[in-house]
Amino acid sequence: MGIEIAVCGMEELPRVAPDFGPTHAVTLLDPTNSRPPIAGLDEADHLFVGVHDISAPRPDHEHPQDHHVEALLAFGESLRPAVESSEVRVLVHCWAGVSRSTAAAFALTCQLTGMAERDALLSIQSLRRQMWPNELIVALADEALDRRGRMRRALDDWRRNQEMPAGYAAWLGR
Repeated sequence: MGIEIAVCGMEELPRVAPDFGPTHAVTLLDPTNSRPPIAGLDEADHLFVGVHDISAPRPDHEHPQDHHVEALLAFGESLRPAVESSEVRVLVHCWAGVSRSTAAAFALTCQLTGMAERDALLSIQSLRRQMWPNELIVALADEALDRRGRMRRALDDWRRNQEMPAGYAAWLGR
């Protein structure tokens, strides 16, 4: 019983998906992208969240908002009976496998396990060494899960001891 999560980027998806054998998947890509097929998964088992990898509103971009995180957490909640009775394997991916996907994996881990926020974040880091979770997705999940700032603080504390992945600051426009 329980949940196992894998995190990857689009380039890795053709290799990771068959190796991991997901029972469910979460795709977080720009809204103009479409849901990539993952062998063996029906649409009901594969959530697509169309959102750009930004942490603040920008013209002509879809920043993470409540409805995106609500969809993620509703999907997570739909997994709860299976998590409690069998093994669920969730593949979470975005374009690079660094920001949106790690933030979503962090949210699902907090939602579906008894792990403390810091431990949940470290568990995602053990899956994805190069990560920089999207702070807005984390903040929205923190609020939606009524974590009272603990997810945001865990992320802030973690970031103080990390280096942003090479090239990622330019990608974020910093």
